[in-house]
Amino acid sequence: MSERKLEGGRSYKLSNLFSGEHRAIIIPDLQRDYCWGDPIHTSEHKDLVRDFLINLIELFESAQTSSVNSSRDEDFNLGLIYGYEQPLGQIQLCDGQQRITTLYLLIGMLNRYLGDDSLKRCLISEYEENDDKEPYLRYSIRESSLYFMSDLVCRFFIRGVEGVWPLATDKIRECEWYYNDYDQDPSIQSMLRAVVIIETTISQRTDIDWRRFADFILNRLTLLYYDMGTRENGEETFVVINTTGEPLSAAQNLKPKIVYEKINAHEDKLLERWEEMETWFWVHRANGNDTSDVGLGEFLRWVTIFHYIRKFDEDAVSSILESESGAYTFPVREIPFSDIYSTFTAVKSIYEKYYSLDDALANKNYLSMGGNGRLQLIDLYKFLPVVRYVERFEDINVSDVRRVFRYFLNLSQYLSKEITVKNRSLSQAVGLVDAMTDRDILSFLNCGRVSKHILPDEERRKLSILSNSTGRREEVEEAFWTTQKFRVFQGEISPLLNWASEDGVFRFESFKTYAAKISEVFETNDNPSLDLARRAMVSYNLDGYPVRNGRNLSFCGEDWQWKKVVVANPTAIQRFLDELIEGVDMHTIIDRCTTSNKWCDIVHDACALAYCELKNVQEDQAEGIILIRRKNATTWFPVNLLKETRERFGAEQILKLPREPFYIGFTRTIDGRLRYLQRRLSPRQDEVDLYLMKDEDPSSYIDGDNPEGKKDLEKYRCMKVTNEMQLDEITEGLQALIAKCADADFKD
Repeated sequence: MSERKLEGGRSYKLSNLFSGEHRAIIIPDLQRDYCWGDPIHTSEHKDLVRDFLINLIELFESAQTSSVNSSRDEDFNLGLIYGYEQPLGQIQLCDGQQRITTLYLLIGMLNRYLGDDSLKRCLISEYEENDDKEPYLRYSIRESSLYFMSDLVCRFFIRGVEGVWPLATDKIRECEWYYNDYDQDPSIQSMLRAVVIIETTISQRTDIDWRRFADFILNRLTLLYYDMGTRENGEETFVVINTTGEPLSAAQNLKPKIVYEKINAHEDKLLERWEEMETWFWVHRANGNDTSDVGLGEFLRWVTIFHYIRKFDEDAVSSILESESGAYTFPVREIPFSDIYSTFTAVKSIYEKYYSLDDALANKNYLSMGGNGRLQLIDLYKFLPVVRYVERFEDINVSDVRRVFRYFLNLSQYLSKEITVKNRSLSQAVGLVDAMTDRDILSFLNCGRVSKHILPDEERRKLSILSNSTGRREEVEEAFWTTQKFRVFQGEISPLLNWASEDGVFRFESFKTYAAKISEVFETNDNPSLDLARRAMVSYNLDGYPVRNGRNLSFCGEDWQWKKVVVANPTAIQRFLDELIEGVDMHTIIDRCTTSNKWCDIVHDACALAYCELKNVQEDQAEGIILIRRKNATTWFPVNLLKETRERFGAEQILKLPREPFYIGFTRTIDGRLRYLQRRLSPRQDEVDLYLMKDEDPSSYIDGDNPEGKKDLEKYRCMKVTNEMQLDEITEGLQALIAKCADADFKD
């Protein structure tokens, strides 16, 4: 029996569309995946299936009310669907996929809920049920989707041969017909989420006559069919419309264009391989992206960048990199699919074969970025040369890939400010890989004239050392990679290479000795030990130490400051390391710092730098040198007060002090009990109030206005100190106060 061709411009009920011996609604290979089951599919994070179902229920309830007041049942149109018939009876859907699929899943779940297979013939024809078991809705996007829909209908939506219903919806994955490959199909996973939502809604709405609702869905809802005539017209339509009302992504737009571009006419496996790419990027989605669109779209941007780099079209490369939105035009007529798939194979190899090398090498976020979905230039600089390398060379191993990756990773550490679009940094990095004469990174030395942004003198030197390290290359490489991460070098180890060289000849044993001592002294996370090195370095009268950082002078509280000091003082730092290697004790070096050095009080008192979280100090005209608690001088402590405190009161240590602005202070032991001595700048800045209190949180106390919940600080006032008072007068007063209060029981 032949099917009658659908007429364009006519509305059809679902009972008409899902009927006939040989009719089928085909979701063709040019279509995107089903995605309405994904709750974060839209920018508003709407649950589209639930919203759609709720709207249908409201429409049904409205129709029920209207039927009571009218003798005529009105049909409700759900909008247009676009398609073409090829062959007769098989509707190739170009737009309307999400609505049609959701309605079909709803019919299936209603048939299951009603329990009598009364809707079975709207799911599959009798002929197909007894033949190939192909349902009315067929997903040709990929084979797995096609097979799953058949099994879902024949082995879940309708009763089995035994006349019993299969497992519950949440047990579908446990069915023997559910294959592991289905977990990698985004359409299938979205359908599974959709049927769970439908089942939940049906179960919760016990007030609805679901049989009448099913009749309403099949016989009162209509869709207006627009006949596209041919596949070519259908492809054009697919590119410009989308049922969610959102613009298609770059990847969705490009698929039909690439598939049917003349340059790809002889690509027999194009659709199969495109499906492979979509699935792979879907499996690696992250950062709230629930489809492959973001990852695949960014990947195609990489392919475009490679294309223009090969063409030496730097204007095109710059345009892509400088676009804030990441927008670009993919040159469909210039890039054959074979180039796309070749780059994809390289990316896939990096993540599947070389992922264990280094988390940064195969950063999963690169495949599905958040935000605008685009990698920044610095990340492209580290990653794309590696992709190009893997794409270029077939006979490579793990060590080869690691070398290329770590080369560009290290450059990105110390040349980050020079890696810019203007400097053509990315093009030069990829170009260096393209210029390699063989798979060994040592061939960089044979690449002729190369910008120092890409092959600096230090890198040439290290590569030359490696080329002469026969039998020990991997050991030397590992030592280089390790030391490049040291905070005192941050990528540039030229000082260490110089220290380890004698008469221009590199001595690896000497290199290892220096590296071990540097690691011991500077790479520790033990702050007191690192403070010991900070104090000892003062004895060498280093240039630019402590490091000027705005108003602050820093004893290397930040990593970049260590590198700055080493670069400015390579000879003195080597002397420091030599003494430590020879066994000279750090305290012996500290003892060399005499009172003629203005930093001697800080050097000889371990509490000083321990107080400074970022190792910052300032020189104040009134107070002299003051210790800065954090970054700014809102909480500080004068060094001269520290000295007097230790000498006169026997203070054992400076502990963590209150974090409220303008508080400074110290602790002392009086008869075994800790007390805070608080010093607060008055608003007039010409006098200071001192408070003596027990070990309590001073932030709970205030003076002046007393908001609810705060304790009165006035009762703890000890004395007022003015600028006219001499230090001896202040300290004598404090001694008397402390002696008087030593046995006092401080209470609120």
